[in-house]
Amino acid sequence: MPGEYDSLLKETLLRDPVALLRFVGIDASGVITSENTDLSASSRQADILLKVHSLDLLVHLELQMSYDARMALRMLEYRVLSCMKEAFLSRMRSIVILLREKADGPGLDGLLESDDLRFTYDVIRLWKQDAELVFSLPVHFWPLALLCNVSIESLAVVVRRIEAGISGEYSGEVDRREILSGVHLLLGLRVGRAVAEQIMEAFMIDLEESATYQAILQKGEQRGIQEGMQQGIQQGMQEGMQQGERMGSLVEARRILLRLGSLRLGEPSAEAASLLESIEDASVLEAMIEKALSA
Repeated sequence: MPGEYDSLLKETLLRDPVALLRFVGIDASGVITSENTDLSASSRQADILLKVHSLDLLVHLELQMSYDARMALRMLEYRVLSCMKEAFLSRMRSIVILLREKADGPGLDGLLESDDLRFTYDVIRLWKQDAELVFSLPVHFWPLALLCNVSIESLAVVVRRIEAGISGEYSGEVDRREILSGVHLLLGLRVGRAVAEQIMEAFMIDLEESATYQAILQKGEQRGIQEGMQQGIQQGMQEGMQQGERMGSLVEARRILLRLGSLRLGEPSAEAASLLESIEDASVLEAMIEKALSA
């Protein structure tokens, strides 16, 4: 998954593993731990691995926003690597969550079969799910309702419901802004940036101070950076560099990184600030911004 959606969704889902498992049809309680997703036997990294100790069950969740004809083979590879890492757990569930219809396609039927092999996995098509199922979960899950079976005409009403739930649950303005910035991002995934901007217009003042919003939808002084950041950090930097003077773009990139780093990690030391000013390679700054998003 592209980095901005990947980080946002995994952080949202892992806030409450019990509720997440209930959403995918697994009734679990007791101790549930989030496992290391780095499958060191290869370069593969799973999206989410949860260990349900009471059931001796490992649950693998893979979030997919684009079609992959080799998805079944990937899921089998994850299964084998995970079992090798965990000394072959007796039970494991493999679940693909398709985030939008563009992720669906031939072969995603939950079965990979040949003469001597039969591997099954679950497929959840989020756009076919009842939004009320999401609204039955804790409030921080509610933004996912935007990707469920909700008509385009009803999206504004759903956003209002989400906003009301957030305001009732979270007294802190920072928490409210961060969740609403996630709403904005997922809304863009559903209807595109322009329509998302129109629906979220009433919340723009609140979102301006959000670290997530600033990192992904940063309004640069140059039009290239502004348009690019709304599509993601990497593309934004590339477009900004093409449309603006190199020095001005570097200054803007340093400012974004300094702002994001301060929000996530605290104010930088004088040495760190000096080192940042000395960086003249745009690709290095771009990589640092992407790292700061998940720091």
